Amino acid sequence: MNENRVMSLVKYVAKVILRFDLVILAEPRHPNSMAFLTRHRLFLIALVLTLFLGGLVAALTLAPVSAASVPGSDKLHHVLGFAALSFPLPFARPKLALPIVLGVAAYGGLIELIQPYVGRQAEWGDFLADVSGAIMGASLGALCSRWLGRKMVRLGNATVRLGS
Repeated sequence: MNENRVMSLVKYVAKVILRFDLVILAEPRHPNSMAFLTRHRLFLIALVLTLFLGGLVAALTLAPVSAASVPGSDKLHHVLGFAALSFPLPFARPKLALPIVLGVAAYGGLIELIQPYVGRQAEWGDFLADVSGAIMGASLGALCSRWLGRKMVRLGNATVRLGS
C-alpha cells in the first residue's frame, strides 16, 4: 500500500470519526442525562479510535516495505504502534487494561503469523516488541485516566469523572 493511499485512508477515517462524534454522539436534549452520555461518549470515542488504529497497524505491518524507506528501528515502530493501539480503551476504562493487553498481544501474534503470506518475515522480536508496546500503552492509559480521574474534567455541559 503506497503512502498516498494510506494518507487518504487516514483522512477519510478522521472525517468519519468527526462526523460520528458530531451526529451520533450529539448532546442530548435532557440535561440530566448528560453525565451518563458523556461517560459513554468517551468510551465510544476510545473504541472508534482503537478500531481505526488497529486497521492502521495492520495496514502498515502487512504492507510490503523495504527497511531503508522507513527511518528508525523496526522494533521501535512496533513498540510505538502497539502502545498507541492499546492506550485509548484503558484511558476510557482503566479496568479494561489487562483484557486490552491480552487482546492486543494476540492481535500482534496474528499479524506475525499472517506476515509470511504477504511477503514479509515473521519474527519473535517483533512479537515481543508488540507485547511490550501493548503493556506500556495500556499501563500509561490506565495511569493517565486514574490521574485525571482525581481531577474533575469538564465535557460538554456536565462535569464527570473519567474512568468511573
